[in-house]
Amino acid sequence: MKKLIISMAVVVSMVLTGSIVFAGQGKAIVPLWQTDARTTSGVSTVIYITNIVPNDIEVDVTFYDNSGAVYTTGVSYVNFISSNTQLGGNTTGYVHMVGNTTIEYGYAVIEWKNSTGNDDTVALVAHALVSRVTNSSPYRDGRFAVPVNNGMPF
Repeated sequence: MKKLIISMAVVVSMVLTGSIVFAGQGKAIVPLWQTDARTTSGVSTVIYITNIVPNDIEVDVTFYDNSGAVYTTGVSYVNFISSNTQLGGNTTGYVHMVGNTTIEYGYAVIEWKNSTGNDDTVALVAHALVSRVTNSSPYRDGRFAVPVNNGMPF
């Protein structure tokens, strides 16, 4: 009993003195991305990510191909800051994927965490679009949406 009371006192003391910091973080799955850059058509994926809190958020997007390997080909970041590792407060950025000469597909994981000690419970909302465009006449364009986290903040 005495050990339990001492253990509880140590935990309470650590929480009250700030020895334990609970920084906000979260993640969501993008269930599908696809790219293709054959000569007759092109498929690309854009993942829009919005920071819904006023402070900067550290963001990491990891793509996995259909075999589960990390995929980095043709990935570019737009409106991210700090070498594409953060989204500014209340801003939207996107990650654009263009293909090579073969059809590639898989899933992605978006992870975030507070960079300034804030304790946000949610910080991002995201949505993806896969687009297909033909490169010759008659030109055709088609898109489909890929919801992320059912459209809910995470």
